[in-house]
Order: sequence, then structure tokens, then C-alpha cells
Amino acid sequence: MNNFKSDSSVLRIVKNGMFMMLRFGIGSLSAIILIPFLVKQYGSIGYGLVALGGFLTQYVGLISRSISNSVGRFLNIALNKNDWQQANEILSTAVFTNIGIICIQLPLFVLAIWKLNWLIDFPTEMMVDFRIFVGCNIAIFYIGLIEGTVFTPIVAANRLDIGAKISIFVQLIRIVLIFSLISGIGARLWIIGVVDLGIKLAVFFILLIISRKLVDHNLVCRWRFVTLKWARPILRMAGWSLFASFGFALFNKTDVWIINRFVDVELAGVYAAILVWPNFVRQIGGQFAALLGPVYTIDYAKGNMERMVYICMFSYRFLGLLSAILVGFIIVFAEDILLLWMGVDYVQYATLLKLMTCCLIVTLGETAIWGVFTAIDKMQYPGWANIVLGIVNLVLSLILVFSGFGVYGVIAGTIVSTVLKCSVILPYGIAKEMGVPFIEFLQTYIVNLAIFGLVWCLGALVHALVPGSIFGQCALFASLVLVMLPVMLRVGFTRVERNDIATRMKKVVSIIRLHHAG
Repeated sequence: MNNFKSDSSVLRIVKNGMFMMLRFGIGSLSAIILIPFLVKQYGSIGYGLVALGGFLTQYVGLISRSISNSVGRFLNIALNKNDWQQANEILSTAVFTNIGIICIQLPLFVLAIWKLNWLIDFPTEMMVDFRIFVGCNIAIFYIGLIEGTVFTPIVAANRLDIGAKISIFVQLIRIVLIFSLISGIGARLWIIGVVDLGIKLAVFFILLIISRKLVDHNLVCRWRFVTLKWARPILRMAGWSLFASFGFALFNKTDVWIINRFVDVELAGVYAAILVWPNFVRQIGGQFAALLGPVYTIDYAKGNMERMVYICMFSYRFLGLLSAILVGFIIVFAEDILLLWMGVDYVQYATLLKLMTCCLIVTLGETAIWGVFTAIDKMQYPGWANIVLGIVNLVLSLILVFSGFGVYGVIAGTIVSTVLKCSVILPYGIAKEMGVPFIEFLQTYIVNLAIFGLVWCLGALVHALVPGSIFGQCALFASLVLVMLPVMLRVGFTRVERNDIATRMKKVVSIIRLHHAG
């Protein structure tokens, strides 16, 4: 059999990063354009239901997703070791297991759709539309379960650019279809579900063909390869992944659900719309996590532990610096952002936006270390952190809501639990497992807050110098940040890391030039 080819070189990381950031930029721009349109067409209540559409799949499907994530890790390592027998056993066992679990879960999903009004508050006239929308989300989730295992070769080869290129095209097609159908047919919830399901099916078959080419058809799914010998390691990791996934779901959609059920249905839609901005910052961290995940696993499979630690800490500090700048911008220009984006009626929610975003200053770096836990098979740290702090988030939010704090109580509960999870528990796990002094994380938080303070001062200066012109203010603000960037880099990184940045940038530029010349 042929050797499996993977690439964790600097050039490959740069190429992946370029396409992933392009995908992220187009996706973010699409969301910024699409959300005001959806809020206008569906109203705040209807948009809140769109945001809650994936609620059932997040909770009921956690077991299957956890198994898929676990399988992906072991299959990735097997491919990078060119052990095709092992890879075929893992793939076949995983696919047939997931199919079985999907069949077991179907009655639960049917019951959930039938009794949807028990879980979510929505107008009776939206019943049929909302059920179709949720049903499409469930089908999308099931496709994703199989997809996560079958398409592991793309991740194992570190060809993330493939998925990014397809995703860019898909995002453009999606926004055109949704705008066209809603404008032509009307504001029906099922339109979004049907469009997303159709796109998911098309992408599934395209990526399946590409994935098979990467392994030169050596990786196959057959009943004869199904074996129980992988059950223990896969299920052990899947168990911790289940903990982590369930806890993450308690963070991810709980806020909107609590506001929907216990505060105000319309305010839940407003909250869900504004959430796009802190999610924008989180998704930047998510892009880095997706970019680093295959690199961590390839390095672990090849025994490059020192490189893993260096990349982890460098990325942690980089995301800390980036979050301080981005959060500073959002907080300084919160009123202007909401005015230009959603209109004058949303300016009153600027305080909500500031509070929802502020904790990212010290929590965004967590996305850089998540892939390390997966690579070294130590999911107990994110497992316990997510489940315990997820419960804390839920309970504390409910206590504060029933104490009369309303939506501010939900935000406060989320801030407390998120900071404890992302800034204390998970960094401590990395410090213990990888031999990194925990004090390095604490120093990073102090640096992040200092840089945020500098950015906030620059923003206050901009408002004083250029009153009334948002575009002029943004231009001046960006210029001042660029001028102060060398100071921020000097404060945010060690001397070795700063020298490495300069060296690698020169190397990347020379490699790209040679690549294009060739």
C-alpha cells in the first residue's frame, strides 16, 4: 500500500491559514449582512427561533458526536503512522457504530419534534414551519456525524484548505439562496433549514470523493474490519469528550434558551442577534484551533513534543494580544456598531454588547490549547471543566434571573463560569501535562488587560479628536493601533518568540516567492 502523505510544514500552515481566514472573513461578512435581513423579515421572535433551531441536536446527539471526535483522533494517528490495517479497523468500527447510535436516537428526536412546545416558547402559527426547520437541522447533524469520521483523511493530511475553499463557495451560494427564496416566497422558517440541508448533502458527496483520493482508496469501510479491540480507548476518550461536549452545550445555547423561557421571548431574539459580535471574536479563535489541531496530532504521532509546547504557548499569547485589540474595538465603538448594523432601535443594547464581549480578553486563548488535550488523549481536563462550569453557568444564571437581574444575570453567570473554565482550569491542565509553568498563563492575562487598557485609551482619544464621523474614527483608531503594535508585540511575546516571528515571516515570504516562481 502507498504511504499516507501529511504536511505540517510552515508553508502548509500558512496556506491553510490564508484560506481559512478568507473563509472566516466571507462567513463573517455574510452573517453581518444576513442577520439584519432575517431580523427584519422574521422579527425578533422569529430570529430567536432560528438561533435555537439547533438546540435539540446539540443535546440529544452528544454521544454520537463524542464518539466521532474520539475516532477522528485515533484514525488521524493511524494514518500518519501508515498503519492501514489499524486505520480500516477504526474507520469501519466507527461508521457502523455511529449508524447504530443514530437509529437508537431517532425515536428521541421524533418525540422532541412532536413535543417541541415543551422545550421552546414560540407562536402557534409557526408550529409547522419550526418543526420542519428543526427536522432539517437534525438531518444535517446526522450527516455531520458520519462526515466527521469519513473525512478524517483531509484533516490528517493537514489539507484544511480544501474544506475552506468549498466552504467559501457554499457560503456565497447559501446567502444568495436564502435572500432569493425569502424575498420570493416569504419569511418561512423552513426555507433556511431546507437550504442548509441541500447544501450539506452536496458538500458531503464532494468531500467524500476528495477524501478517497487522498488515501488512494486504501482506506475502506467494511463489516469484516469491525472489531471490539478499539472499543476501550475510543470509548474512554469519547466518554470525556461527551462530558466536554455536554458542558460546552451548556455554555453555547443556554443563554438564549434561558432568556427565551424565563425573561422575554423578543429579548431572546435581540440577544441572539447581538451575540454575533462576541461570536465573531470566538470564531477567530476557532479558526486557529482548527488550524492547529492537525499540527498538534501530527507532531504527537511523530514525537515532536517540544514543538507542540512551543506552538501552543505562542498561539496562546498571540490570541491574547488579538483578543485585547478586537474586544477593545468592539467596546469603544459598541454604540456606533449597533447603529450602523441594526438601526437606532438597537443602540440601547450597547451595554449588553460590551458585557457579552469583555471576558474574551482573558478567555479567547483557550481555543489554542484545546487541540493539545485531544492530541495527547487527556480529555478529562476539558471534560470536567466543561461539565462542572457548564452546570455552574446554568444554575448561576437561573439564580440571578429569578433574583430580578434579568438578562444581566444571564451575562454575569456566563462571565464567571467562562473565566473559571478558560482562564484557570484548562490552562492548569496544560501546565500539568506539558510541563509549562502556570505563571506564564497568569502573565499573559496581565499583558492582555494592559493592552486592552491601551486600546481603550486610544479609542477614547479618537472619540475626542474626531467627533461624529464613525469612518474617520475607525481609520484613525486603526492607524494608532498599528503605530503602537511594535510596543504591544514587545510586551506580549518573549524575545525568542519575537525573533522567531521575524525569522519565520522572512522564510515564509521567500518560500512563497520561490513557489510562485517555480
